[in-house]
Amino acid sequence: MNTLSWLLYAAEVSARLGGFLLAIAILSAFAVVSVSAATAVHDDANRISPNRGPRMFRFLWVPALAALAACAIPSSSTVYMIAASEAGEAVMQTPDAQEMMGDVKTLIKKRLREEIAE
Repeated sequence: MNTLSWLLYAAEVSARLGGFLLAIAILSAFAVVSVSAATAVHDDANRISPNRGPRMFRFLWVPALAALAACAIPSSSTVYMIAASEAGEAVMQTPDAQEMMGDVKTLIKKRLREEIAE
């Protein structure tokens, strides 16, 4: 597989992965807060360990990390634009394309000279 194929694959994966990581962030944040609240209430009632509930908040790095990863993953449209750029670069490096670009530059220069002369 070439670079373009991998970029197209990454576009599809990134669309699904961002939503998945966001769901993990929300669910794990909810779980940490729920367990902390339940543990704090249980501990206060039984007088076992009143500091156990707040200690659960140290696990908030899981949803924070998942949310950060979801933000860092590019959207599928960005990956498609990168793929288009890669394809365009590959096309422009062919001898025919370079010859055509030289002709286009010559034509533009000619038209500019004509416009300036008028």
